[in-house]
Amino acid sequence: MGERAPRSSAPGGHGRITRKGYREVWDKNQHRWRKEHIVVWERAHGPIPPGFDIHHGPGGKLDNSLGNLSLLPHRAHRWLQTAGRKRTLAQQFKRCKACGRTLPLWAYYRNGPTYMARCKPCHCLYASKHRGRRGKAS
Repeated sequence: MGERAPRSSAPGGHGRITRKGYREVWDKNQHRWRKEHIVVWERAHGPIPPGFDIHHGPGGKLDNSLGNLSLLPHRAHRWLQTAGRKRTLAQQFKRCKACGRTLPLWAYYRNGPTYMARCKPCHCLYASKHRGRRGKAS
């Protein structure tokens, strides 16, 4: 079983530490284990809106005081979580299978990441040539 965590300021007192390093406490109202930072935030500010995450500040994952927590849009939170990591060249660039150019991800996808074997310019060119050909026999 997990180790007993230090005394928590959240309702429920002691909790447990998850494998990812977050403290969970027992929520008596919902009858389940919940992450302490979410419980603390919801007690002070109400429910978390859809598309938003709670970000831990410089105090770390176990510092769940309101001063260390902030509400961020999901995209901004993901960017903050990965900005400190060194990305490999394969994660920053993608090679187009049609024209062979290697483009940065923002130029490859342009309108958001969806699966495409071709870069956005090649995909548009291909789509304009083959528009209306579905179901026709060659």
